[in-house]
Amino acid sequence: MKKILIVNSTLMVGGGEKLLYELALFARSQGYGVDVLILNNFRKEYYDDILTDLGVGVYRISSHKHNILKHPSNFKWKMTLKYFLAKKYSSTIIVNLSFAKKVLDMIRKPNNIHIWHISNIAQYKHIDNRFPYDESILKDERLNLWLINKYQKEELEAQYGQLKCKIHEFKLFLNKK
Repeated sequence: MKKILIVNSTLMVGGGEKLLYELALFARSQGYGVDVLILNNFRKEYYDDILTDLGVGVYRISSHKHNILKHPSNFKWKMTLKYFLAKKYSSTIIVNLSFAKKVLDMIRKPNNIHIWHISNIAQYKHIDNRFPYDESILKDERLNLWLINKYQKEELEAQYGQLKCKIHEFKLFLNKK
């Protein structure tokens, strides 16, 4: 069975988490196995049980280097991300461009990586309307960047110049509820 890995920082109620749920639900309906990896957050949250009931594995690890003794599953996951990601998963989805660099730094060879950009510049008024993203992500031709509205590409290019990653546009939340 093909498997995908979805990485996020939370499973509370919010837009990124709803996206994660929709992606997992679609993948499961297509016969894919799905694992969700949550970084630096060990609280049980809203979507934990919902995803588990779908047959999705939910795992939580620390991305910090020195937490192996405190959280033993870190070692297994860090080894998987660094050396076995392509063997275990056909693709990896990172929900939220804001921590994509942290995830990519844990991966030795990015292969079939999809990053969902789920915010707009208006959400960054507190830092002078500037995105805090690492430019190298937007210039990496191996990466896939998914945009959820027509303004995001213009906003990113205004700050970072021409994007070199593969751009995909997708209108979020197609459900009718």
